[in-house]
Amino acid sequence: MLGFWTIRHHWRSLAFAAAALAFAGAGSPSYAACGDGGTVEGIKVPSGQESATVDKICKQGAVRAAVAPFAPHGFQDSEGNFRGAGVEIAAPAVAKLLGVELKVMPVGWDTVVAGLQAGRYELVTTGLTYTDERAKVIDFAIFAVGGTCYIVNRDSNIKTLDDLNKADVTIGVYTGTSWETDLPKVFPNAKFNSAVEGAGGGYRVADVIAKRVDAAPIDNVAELAIQSAFSNLRVVPEGDECLKKPKPIDRVGIGTPKDEAFAQFVRDVVAKHQDEMDAMMKKYMTPEYIKVGG
Repeated sequence: MLGFWTIRHHWRSLAFAAAALAFAGAGSPSYAACGDGGTVEGIKVPSGQESATVDKICKQGAVRAAVAPFAPHGFQDSEGNFRGAGVEIAAPAVAKLLGVELKVMPVGWDTVVAGLQAGRYELVTTGLTYTDERAKVIDFAIFAVGGTCYIVNRDSNIKTLDDLNKADVTIGVYTGTSWETDLPKVFPNAKFNSAVEGAGGGYRVADVIAKRVDAAPIDNVAELAIQSAFSNLRVVPEGDECLKKPKPIDRVGIGTPKDEAFAQFVRDVVAKHQDEMDAMMKKYMTPEYIKVGG
C-alpha cells in the first residue's frame, strides 16, 4: 500500500513566503476556521456544508495530493522531492486557504483516477489529461494545453501522422492512460499494444528501439528531451509541428472529486496562480527534467 509523503518543511516555507511578504504591512487576510467558508485572498472558499470534500478535508486535517510521473507537470527529482506546478504551487495554496496540512503521495497512472474516486486523495496534481470519460466520474481544474506526438525508429517508413493509421502499424501505449482509450479512435486502422507503466515513468522507448512496437506516443513537451537522448529515434511530426500541431491536442489539469463547489475552488486557485504555474512548467520542460525512459 502506498504511504503518504509530506512535503518537506522548506518546501512549505518557499511556497508560502511570497504570500506572507505580500501581506506584510498591509494587514493580514482573515482566515476562517476550516469548514466555515468565506472569501480569502479574493477566492471563495467553500464551507463544509457546501462541499462534502471540504468537510472531509477539515475532519482529517489535511488535503491529500497524488502525483503520477509526468514531467513537466509532476515528478520526483533525484532527491525525492516532488516537483511540478500542481504540487508546488496549486496544492499548497489550496491547503493554505483551508488551513490544513498538505500531504503528497506518489501513484501510478493505472490507478490514479480510481484512487480519486475511492477517496484515497482529494487532488491529482500531475497534469491529468481531460477526457469525456473521465469527466463523467471526476472534475477538472484545467491549467495547460498539451498534445501527443509519436516516436519511431529513424529508419521507419512512418513519416507522417497518416502513416500511423495503417493495419500493419502497432502503437505501444500504457495501461490506464488516456492514450489507451483515446488513440484507437484517432487511428482506428492501427493495432495497439498495452503494457503496465514502470514505477519510473517515461515512455515506451525501449519497445520502439527493440521493434516490439512500431511507434509509441509521447507528450509533445518531451520532444526536445527525446531528440537529445536518442539519435536513433525520430518524432512524428517533427520539430515545431510536434509542439504546435500534435494529434490529438489535449487539455490537462488537476483532478478533483465530483464536487462542483470544491472543483470551482481549485479552478479559482489555479486562475490566481496561472502565471507562476506557466513559468514553472517552462522551467521543467527541458532534458534535465523530462524523463524519457529507455
